[in-house]
Amino acid sequence: AAGQCPGAGLSPGAGRCPAAGLPPGAGQWLTVVLLALSAFLLSRYLLQRCRARGRSRLPPGPPYWPLIGSLLSCLPRRGAQLPPHLQLTALGEVYGDVCSLHLGGRLLVLLSGFRMVRDALQRNAEVFSDRPTIPLITIITQRKG
Repeated sequence: AAGQCPGAGLSPGAGRCPAAGLPPGAGQWLTVVLLALSAFLLSRYLLQRCRARGRSRLPPGPPYWPLIGSLLSCLPRRGAQLPPHLQLTALGEVYGDVCSLHLGGRLLVLLSGFRMVRDALQRNAEVFSDRPTIPLITIITQRKG
């Protein structure tokens, strides 16, 4: 403690650190309070986000986690080495012709089935005319999709 507060051990009645104006050990309590507050705010945010999933107007899709998204449901299962486009087709078979997929912080809406894709492109052509480039999708599809 003498190294943290210069001169604290020199005067006989010094119970406070003259440099910071705090009693010895107050920095530890401040750290604990800030960590507890941060944990509380983070858990509240995650809880609200999980509750919002049920009320969301998004199409159905696999469950997702805050940082990795739905990546765990896109990984191949044991013994099944499907190419990425077949894995996405399998997701469409489970969740329907329109399903949502979270990759990291990005939301993707997957359309499967000829009629669904045709209707979406005909009715909402201006929405689909400019798709964002997502590096992970570019790597997976090798710039062919």
